[in-house]
Amino acid sequence: MKTNYLIIISLILFFSCQRNGIVLCELFNEEEITEVDKIIQYYDSFIRVQTDYKGEDISHAYQTFLQLNTILAQEGNDMDVLRPSLNMQNALFLAMKTEFIEEIFQLKAFYDHIGSHIEDSNPPLHITPNGKFVKYLQELAKINPLFEPCAKELSEKGDVGTECYRTLLTKYAQIDFNNKDERFAFIVCMLRRA
Repeated sequence: MKTNYLIIISLILFFSCQRNGIVLCELFNEEEITEVDKIIQYYDSFIRVQTDYKGEDISHAYQTFLQLNTILAQEGNDMDVLRPSLNMQNALFLAMKTEFIEEIFQLKAFYDHIGSHIEDSNPPLHITPNGKFVKYLQELAKINPLFEPCAKELSEKGDVGTECYRTLLTKYAQIDFNNKDERFAFIVCMLRRA
């Protein structure tokens, strides 16, 4: 009886990882997954506040938020409507392990820019071209071709840019925001600042 119980629990955990973060589980260790979860929870909170959504289905909140804001972002050529303020982003980064953040973003260049341009409310925050996030996005693109433009830009240009944003903002309805892998990739691309 005890053995059957353990087998059932193991299968549940296995399939949970398969559905919700298979690529994350392959490329990041437990400690790093904890940091990934901080980023996801941070952006989820931002989405919930922006949409005043209190329901359980986070995908619904993302879809509502994007339906309202992608047009503003595209028409105004201003991605700021899709990301938390600079102060909120700084608070997130300060609450996380620097080594992990640097696997995703060029944090030192970001802080150097803030220090030298106090009046700049939109300092650039680029993806680390040889960090774990690059490999993560390349692996995710093999599973979900929607992320191919982002992975392609990363490998060719060393950062995500116009093509990635165009894809994410026009095809967001195809993103499974209940899937941790897809949600994390979307969030990191939105947090990046040009």
